[in-house]
Amino acid sequence: MINYIKAIFFVLIGFIRIDSVICQMPIVSEPIDAAARILVNLESRPLEISITRNCNFHNLKPGFNYKSIATEIGTPYNIIPCNGEEQFEPARIEIDGNPFSAVIVSFQLVGKIYNNENEWDFISMGYDNNSASVVDESTGNYHFFNPLNGTLLHLPENGKKAVIYLGGNPMVPSNAPAGIYTGEEIITVSYTGNSI
Repeated sequence: MINYIKAIFFVLIGFIRIDSVICQMPIVSEPIDAAARILVNLESRPLEISITRNCNFHNLKPGFNYKSIATEIGTPYNIIPCNGEEQFEPARIEIDGNPFSAVIVSFQLVGKIYNNENEWDFISMGYDNNSASVVDESTGNYHFFNPLNGTLLHLPENGKKAVIYLGGNPMVPSNAPAGIYTGEEIITVSYTGNSI
């Protein structure tokens, strides 16, 4: 009777082995695809321009043709000739917009500024390559340009405003009466559609 049990035991083991081999057959599947949607909402900052300081010349003398250098207030000898009393404060223009964006800056400049008391007395204005500048935010250096030609600049990458200084070269007639002379200049800024 013991031999009979052994035979059945071997048959069951063999049967189990056969079943396990059948269960290990590889499963074949087809690849499937899935799509993820990406949405980017890009906002453009409009250009903003502000004049934070007007251009001022103080204590000019009749009969002199002055040259100004458009740098921050406090820069020594930013007006030539300087007899110790003349002072020049350039206009400060700030431009804000999309960082890295290229913008074109153009100017409608006055050829004459007129006496506030009468309209026939004037001072002629000239412009050269030192009459305007842009401050490089990374170095603090000035990039000078002639405002008659305008300029192309890139807005700072750190989101700060670009700063332009604007002046000019007053040519004061020898018979110019004392008083205040004024004029108005227009600055136009537009995106070029390019960035750094």
